[in-house]
Amino acid sequence: MNSQKALIEGILFASPHPVSSAFLTELLEAPPEEIDQALRELKAEYETDNHGFLLVEVASGYQFRTKPELKELMARFYQKKPPRLTQATLEVLSVVAYKQPITRPQIEKIRGVDCTAVLKALLERNLIEMRGRSELPGHPVVYGTSEKFLEWFQIKNLADLPPLSEMEVLASREGLEAGSETLLGLLRRDDGYQIESVGEMDETLKQLAKKPAPELELQPSGDLIPSESERSSEVPQSEMIQPG
Repeated sequence: MNSQKALIEGILFASPHPVSSAFLTELLEAPPEEIDQALRELKAEYETDNHGFLLVEVASGYQFRTKPELKELMARFYQKKPPRLTQATLEVLSVVAYKQPITRPQIEKIRGVDCTAVLKALLERNLIEMRGRSELPGHPVVYGTSEKFLEWFQIKNLADLPPLSEMEVLASREGLEAGSETLLGLLRRDDGYQIESVGEMDETLKQLAKKPAPELELQPSGDLIPSESERSSEVPQSEMIQPG
């Protein structure tokens, strides 16, 4: 087997996560245009009725997923129940998704309640990540969504998030409700199952919905004190994404 397309197909089939074209280019030591052409041909081949899954672009990469028309059959096969998230979790996640980069005080100003426990849970599940610290007083941590967020909600990048109306953006409560319903709709859409991650995703979402509020250690600014791994993942302020 030496065709570029066959090699790419094998890599994508074996990977439990989306694989970027840049990674394939480096791994196979091939020109980017050859990789892109092979990916286009594979996508076209798997869109025919002869196959039960598609090659889709998600989370800035490519991944095999079962076709949407097989949704009910695959649900019976996996005995998969619709994933659930608490309203508080959906609201915080939607605020981060649509307002990022954003700090905890800014999130709490929008929601009107403390969000410490929810942010902690979302960090533990890798749905959000810390992007450094703000220049605001106290230098609070800045949050944004993660690659896993894109993968779970089955979107290629943040530009693919359904837009909110101007009125919903300006009105905090309406924006919260609209953002939450948008994410819930994406989650329920289920445009295909990926064999290695379906069970983990479903179980993790159930645990997140049931997770009790932990005892948290706070620093003077009111932010969570990050773990060593979280500290190492923070970027310098000079590289921090600034609000648009």
